[in-house]
Amino acid sequence: MPRRSAPTRPSPALRTRSVALIIARLAPRARPRRSWALTTPLLLLDIGLLANAPLAHIAYVIGCDVLMIVGGLVGPLLFAANDPAKWLLFYIGCFWFLPILYAMMVEWKTTLTDKARPVYNVIANGTVVLWCAYPVMWAMCEGTGMLSDETEVILYLVLDMVAKSGLGFILLSSHDAITGVMNKDADRLM
Repeated sequence: MPRRSAPTRPSPALRTRSVALIIARLAPRARPRRSWALTTPLLLLDIGLLANAPLAHIAYVIGCDVLMIVGGLVGPLLFAANDPAKWLLFYIGCFWFLPILYAMMVEWKTTLTDKARPVYNVIANGTVVLWCAYPVMWAMCEGTGMLSDETEVILYLVLDMVAKSGLGFILLSSHDAITGVMNKDADRLM
């Protein structure tokens, strides 16, 4: 009876090269999502604090945000263009977007101070409108490949600049509203 040889394992150099190739292939597509995993929780934290929402609820909404980003990121990185699993992860990411929308449009509006209300409405409504454009972008870019990589980069850049820098500027320039929230918290503690 012939003796079977043990399965060969790839050399460490080949494994290292394979991992490097995978990372090189995935890194450009993951780059914007890495920044979203930091910037969008900070924006939600700012909006939640402006609304005087409970910290536990803000943390829950931030957790939903991270899960939403992961859902949109993992699908295109791990699955082929025509694989239904990619779309399933996209829909799961969209599911995690719903609690964020509900918090900003319903729950957090109940805890607003009068001074914070106008600023909150601009920032929360702007965030909701702009963030609703991201799933559309995902469907046209990563989902179906309708748009070129160059167009994808430009459109995501414009969305990111308006959604983060523009709304962040409005928030930072609203000292009266922020001071009103801080004063309300100080009164509550005394």
